[in-house]
Amino acid sequence: MITPILLHNYLLSDDEYNKLFDNKVKVESDWWEDKINNDALYPKDEDLEEMRKIAEDGQKNRKHLFEVDKYYRTLLHFGEAKDLAWAQTHKHICKEVDRILWERPLEITDEHIKDLHQRTLLGFSVIVSMSIKQYFESYRKNSIEKLKKEANAKNKKILDALPFDNIQCNNCNTVMQYQWSMLINDPNGDESVLFFYICPKQCGKQAIFEDGTPWISSKNENCAICQGNRSSTTTKDNEGNIYIIYECKKCGSRQVENIKRVNSS
Repeated sequence: MITPILLHNYLLSDDEYNKLFDNKVKVESDWWEDKINNDALYPKDEDLEEMRKIAEDGQKNRKHLFEVDKYYRTLLHFGEAKDLAWAQTHKHICKEVDRILWERPLEITDEHIKDLHQRTLLGFSVIVSMSIKQYFESYRKNSIEKLKKEANAKNKKILDALPFDNIQCNNCNTVMQYQWSMLINDPNGDESVLFFYICPKQCGKQAIFEDGTPWISSKNENCAICQGNRSSTTTKDNEGNIYIIYECKKCGSRQVENIKRVNSS
């Protein structure tokens, strides 16, 4: 029996997981901060029209804060984080709009609306970014534990799959030496363990999936006769011998390759 060897350990250190998590949070928060800043600097006509309604209503009565609430809720589209972000920013936004609208008599012009829209959103973008970071931070521990669980499951899947001990070199018939195992998608698209072998005489290498299906490398996709692209089919006879049948799509030629194994009886 051959002891499986991991090509690499899927389980990372706590520091590595924390770095991955920090990078994920940074990408998310930066994306939203950049998006809101871009909306502030390059507003759409409907955004300015909505801001104009807020400003006009604000001059008439202070119930415009309800409209501010409605307006800013439409800006938050990042899932569960929206409730947390809104709770933390609602007071700030209302105060900001109140200050701009009530510090001095206001003449509603296009330039003022653009300025109001820009100043409010630029300040809002920083708060949203901070809110997202705080939201994700509350999930740090659970997220890292989930990643560890998935990594341990991958390691276990590899170590539970026992490598074949009877693979022969197709060139010299010598029993090949097992090297290591890894996870990769098999021909059916499912994640499967792949075993790697090398000939001790250095004349060949092979990679075989845990179900005995050989891995077909891109180097074997070309026809030996015309170098055209060819398809491959794997089959097994009653004695368990595995064959790969190649058929050229260009010249129609066929080649058969046998995955040799030593009789273990």
